[in-house]
Amino acid sequence: MKTFDFWKKRFAQNDLLEFSRSEEGLLWLKLRSIDRKDLLTSFCTMINMKVEKNTIENIWIKLNSDATIKMCLFDFMRDRQQRENTKIDNTFECIRSNLYKMKHFHWGGGFRNSLDKAIVSRYIKTENIIPYEDLEKICEGELLEMSRGYLCNSWYNYWSSVLIENLFHRNSCVMPAFGKIKNVDFFVKDFPFDLKVTYIPKEYSKSIRKQLGIEEPLKKLKRFAKMLHIPFEDTADDEQIQYELTERLIDSGTIQGREVVEAVKTEWAETAEYIMNHGKDLIKWLYENQGDMRFGSENRIFLVLVDRDNPSEAWKLKRNIDLIKPVIWNWIEKFDRASVESLLISFDYNTKNYQTYADIIFACK
Repeated sequence: MKTFDFWKKRFAQNDLLEFSRSEEGLLWLKLRSIDRKDLLTSFCTMINMKVEKNTIENIWIKLNSDATIKMCLFDFMRDRQQRENTKIDNTFECIRSNLYKMKHFHWGGGFRNSLDKAIVSRYIKTENIIPYEDLEKICEGELLEMSRGYLCNSWYNYWSSVLIENLFHRNSCVMPAFGKIKNVDFFVKDFPFDLKVTYIPKEYSKSIRKQLGIEEPLKKLKRFAKMLHIPFEDTADDEQIQYELTERLIDSGTIQGREVVEAVKTEWAETAEYIMNHGKDLIKWLYENQGDMRFGSENRIFLVLVDRDNPSEAWKLKRNIDLIKPVIWNWIEKFDRASVESLLISFDYNTKNYQTYADIIFACK
């Protein structure tokens, strides 16, 4: 038996491959998942053990020598799972209904991760001082819009993720990691996974279009707009320009206008289909194109939401439980620990090679 500190060091080094290949390592992760004061106290009460300074280490020793304690840990985690599901039952439809009140998903400034950094770079640490009077106008205008977008989008992402993760938790083949430990959201048939809910990245779809010889949609729309003498504001952001051109080409009443809009939709559907048929390539890309602040090599399930008609509308699928639930449960049913080596992924990051287990689930409208 390896010591508690042996696994603790491996965990701190983000070396999770060994955990996935060892029953002892998986047991350590489960124990670590209840290493939170309230959970640990409740479990100690269950096994008649005092909560002391080295309680978690002492439990580890007992787990490896007493099968009864192992069963108690399993029962404790199942009980917590049932409590969590009951709690969500009382609020599930309320959360879902609130998510459907969101009409637009726009960050309001081209940033996603840090409102304070955006404010500092745009309005404070500028090359020339912004007059105070102008700051007041900014607060009432674009900064208000930025703050609103950041707040609403972050709220939407968090609560939709709560519902999606609970869809996994409701399956009897899944055991949640209750203490919210880093790199493990739950165990599927006793195998640890971190869940990532995302969309097809714009840069990735751009590279696939290039590979398939498909013209960029915005470039195509601009070309036909100029051909049909349809003016447009070329200084807006790409998403706004694409929306405007799509609507104006439809409203132009021309056969060419309608045809180019349909061609853009068809080409996007072809691109999405190709990506979904080559899921492992996307998995590798997602690992290799993480930001340094969010880098991780842990086992992952990528739930990728795809709108075949309009990629910019994929955000709405995060609340579409009727679409997502059967896709998730079908994946869980088919997941087989005996063939998990087929999920082994090798990727490079900052000149270093990593190996991990990962799979991808596409929820497609």
